[in-house]
Amino acid sequence: MKINEVVYYCLDSIKALNDDSYVNEDHILFLLGKYRGALLQQYHNIKKIVPDSNYQTICLNLKPTDTIACLHGPILRSVEEIPDTIPIGQTTVLMSNGMENERIVFTSFSRLKSVGYNKWRGNFSYVAIGPDKHLYLSSNNPQAGYLSSVKLKGIFEDFETASKLSCDKDECKDTMELDFPLEVSLIPDLIARVVKDVLGVAWRPKDSSNDAADTLSDISTFIRQHMKKSYNQTLTDDDMV
Repeated sequence: MKINEVVYYCLDSIKALNDDSYVNEDHILFLLGKYRGALLQQYHNIKKIVPDSNYQTICLNLKPTDTIACLHGPILRSVEEIPDTIPIGQTTVLMSNGMENERIVFTSFSRLKSVGYNKWRGNFSYVAIGPDKHLYLSSNNPQAGYLSSVKLKGIFEDFETASKLSCDKDECKDTMELDFPLEVSLIPDLIARVVKDVLGVAWRPKDSSNDAADTLSDISTFIRQHMKKSYNQTLTDDDMV
């Protein structure tokens, strides 16, 4: 699903349940980011590969810098600040300018001064995220000094900020038209949490079934019942648990 589809589905669900509620898109986007991060926390506790649909790839422009003393080789710094990442999955850097096959090692900023001396890894490039939230690159390969940009793939806390730096974004495509960075099986639960948060105690569903079970109070059930048929077919009952 696209970002705008998720946002408008939340707004439509809120309107369907409470005509008096007024919520704007910015409020929905904030809550989507909040609950997306909460849903992804499950990967801290299970040994499972994080699906690629949870990742975003951002493009960063590079420029030379001399703010770090004692570093050898070309030293480059990203122009843009990097959004905070969720510590799950693997954050990777992809190079361009004919260096796509270059070996890149992600390391901590504190170790950036100590790497690059291994004779077996003499031509490796090393990258780290500094305390100023910029990406730093150090390499003995002189070609690295000509890099003008890199791609950073990761799972970012603020998906909205990351979307503005997305490599898929261009002048003809708005960030709202990008794919929502969350696996499809978690989207119904995400929408249900956002709708429940917005409505809160103001939500008073009518249970007309008279079966001693408040089925309508389960917002996840409401979302499932009213989603487009073509989308529901991609989900199983286990996805709603």
